[in-house]
Amino acid sequence: MRICSLLPSATEMVYALGLGDQLVGVSHTCDYPNEAADKPVVSRSLRGISHLDSAEIDGIIQQARANNNPLYWIDGELLRELKPDLIITQELCEVCAVGSGSVYETAARVLDYQPVIISVRPAG
Repeated sequence: MRICSLLPSATEMVYALGLGDQLVGVSHTCDYPNEAADKPVVSRSLRGISHLDSAEIDGIIQQARANNNPLYWIDGELLRELKPDLIITQELCEVCAVGSGSVYETAARVLDYQPVIISVRPAG
């Protein structure tokens, strides 16, 4: 199986299950375990916000939402090259990480097959 994880906690679970050798791509925030840093990075943030205060970050997020602009970018060409059978994403917060809607849209646009897409969400 070829796995692409766009969620740091899912990347950790893939390794914990002993499936790290099947992980073909990760998000720009997947940095643990250390081996994850050696995997191709499939996403990136569209905003350089690490140096901004919380009010400035909120303003950027509000503006992006008002203009229906994504906060993250998925490298469709790389995704096509990696040929994942399984893509793991999330649907809780499109501000915190790549959202499931972007994953479904990109996969439909660039892949000539339908991978299994698992969207992790908390349940209480």
